[in-house]
Amino acid sequence: MGQRPIPVAPVAQDLRVALLKAHAGKDFSLEVAVDASAQFVGDKDDLYEALGNLMQNAAKWCATRVR
Repeated sequence: MGQRPIPVAPVAQDLRVALLKAHAGKDFSLEVAVDASAQFVGDKDDLYEALGNLMQNAAKWCATRVR
């Protein structure tokens, strides 16, 4: 049985909010530009983990901006 597609944009926005809180002491911008039609077919936790790791590394190592 297949899995239902998960919209990516809301997950990316949730992660953005969490990362801005986690890195509150750092002066940087974090912009999320995900097409509203973008979907992930798989486990929602896997999407959070993969996208979260990518965004966390970007936030950690950026100088002033993540897009």
